[in-house]
Amino acid sequence: PRDVDWAGIADPTATTIFYMGGRNARQISDKLLSCGMTPDMPVIVACDLGRAAQTLVGTNLAGLPETIEKLSLQQAILIGVGRVFGRGLSATNAGKPGEGLPSNARGAAAAAAASG
Repeated sequence: PRDVDWAGIADPTATTIFYMGGRNARQISDKLLSCGMTPDMPVIVACDLGRAAQTLVGTNLAGLPETIEKLSLQQAILIGVGRVFGRGLSATNAGKPGEGLPSNARGAAAAAAASG
């Protein structure tokens, strides 16, 4: 959408959830990077949240498009962008489903996604 305040979303103190954002992941990443958000900003991708096949993938803003390409766009995808999603993630596990996400990070992702 053209009426989105991308500069506000790119604020490094903001936490943003993109509901059903899988198909627009590359545009989301590109727009936030062009508005000054750092490439290493933590991102979490939640697929089929609350279902048996639920998957949480930690990455960063620069890696978001590649991470989404590895997932099925047939799944319900939520994208969380913000420092809160970096808790418990490290460069060695970014992009690997579920690895390195402590229970509080899973809870933070689920709570953020549920609050929409």
